[in-house]
Amino acid sequence: MSGLAALPRVGRGLAVVSAVALWATHGALGADLTATLAAAAILLAGLPHGGLDRLLTLGRFEFSPAGAARTAAFTLGYLTVAGSTVAFWLASPTLGLSAFLAVSLIHFGLGDRTAGPRWFRGLQVLAHGGAPIVLIPALHPDAVAVLFTHLSDADAAALILQALRALLPIWAAVALGYAATAIGRHGGFGRVVELALLAAVFAFLPPLLGFLVYFGAVHGPRHLGAALDAVRARGLQERAVAVEVAGLSAIAAAGIAVAVTALAGASIDQESVVRGMFVGLAALTVPHMLLVDVVGRRLRDRARTPA
Repeated sequence: MSGLAALPRVGRGLAVVSAVALWATHGALGADLTATLAAAAILLAGLPHGGLDRLLTLGRFEFSPAGAARTAAFTLGYLTVAGSTVAFWLASPTLGLSAFLAVSLIHFGLGDRTAGPRWFRGLQVLAHGGAPIVLIPALHPDAVAVLFTHLSDADAAALILQALRALLPIWAAVALGYAATAIGRHGGFGRVVELALLAAVFAFLPPLLGFLVYFGAVHGPRHLGAALDAVRARGLQERAVAVEVAGLSAIAAAGIAVAVTALAGASIDQESVVRGMFVGLAALTVPHMLLVDVVGRRLRDRARTPA
């Protein structure tokens, strides 16, 4: 899959370039527009690796009534989980935001997990997954408070930030323990350096731009690479995979562009725009996490196990 193998590198470059461009122009754009564009870039960065979800689950699309029925059932189930996530968030923004942060921490951490004993992999999940979730609010409490207020309300934002501050020393202890045990392992030093560099990025850039770098340059490419390994294990042809990923990504990107353009021209405040984007991200994260971390990991383990 030589062509698809380039996607992680392309995505990484686009995420970094987008973050730098938004950082360089945020003064002229203003905080609200910068936040809107950063949220849109985060959504776009996640499209390619999310485009493999159906392939991981069902394999190549079959042009038959049975194949169409399976794809329809998959799509219905995917959208049902996503819709339920939106309904839950709207019914209880405080619990919705809290659950999204917890689910994201686990999902990000699992994406960075490597080989090793169970206790070591547990440290990896908490150290790497907790970096964007715990560190960014700790380093930029005022800016994150505004964002969290957009996603819930002022009281809930204060409560969640307080909880994350309480988690900071625990995360720091876990990260130090992980670093001490990882450096002597194969590939461990590189992951520790990566974690340190991300901490520096989170400290230097505004919250959404720091998260864009992490999501688009680390999480997305790594997950895409792992998902492509799982797709290879199913023996799928590169052209079929490329067409489906490109098609789904293009449809989703067009939908985001139309929505942003329509909202920008309507009398809707930026708070509603940012909230809608992140609730949408949460809605897609839940079914994606279930498929990538459960189905995808099972397929990768099967591919690594000798017959």
